This record gives sequence, structure tokens and C-alpha cells, in this order.
Amino acid sequence: MPEGPEIRRAADQIERVLKGHVAQDVQFGLPPLKQRTLSFEIGLQNGTAALLVTATILKIPETTIAPMFYSILMFVFAGLALLIFKRMGTPAARDATG
Repeated sequence: MPEGPEIRRAADQIERVLKGHVAQDVQFGLPPLKQRTLSFEIGLQNGTAALLVTATILKIPETTIAPMFYSILMFVFAGLALLIFKRMGTPAARDATG
């Protein structure tokens, strides 16, 4: 696994190549469907992780209020987004139909 200096050298090389250019499209090596799945999982787990931290580690019941509302809203909006995405179809299917 790369250590700090190796990561720094790699970042410096990337900077030299990209410096002065505008990035118009950035992709991280995942197909669109996996990008969508990953974003949902991370978003939903954030609320759960916040509840875990506030309820068990901090042990201050009042601090669980904000993560609780965040989690509820996140599940509602995630459900709505899933319905919209389901109606839109997968990115591959949309590309195939043009």
C-alpha cells in the first residue's frame, strides 16, 4: 500500500499534467449504475452512522435529534429518487434507446 511520500509524488505528477486545464467531465472508473448505487448507500449510511455516534459514543440523547430528522428525510427523498430513477430506467437502457 502506498505511503505518504508516494502518494504525494503521485499527486504532484497529476497536478503537473492537469494544471491550467478545466475539467469538464470527471469519472471515477465506475459505470453510472454503480455510481448511483454507491451514492445512495453512502447517503443512507451517513444518517445511521450519525445516530450510532450520538446515541452510543457521545451518550447525549439531545444530540440524536438532528441525525434522526436527517435520517427520516433521507429515507423519504431516497425513496422518491428511487421511484424517479426506476421510471427513467437504467443508464444503459436509456443510451440504447437514444
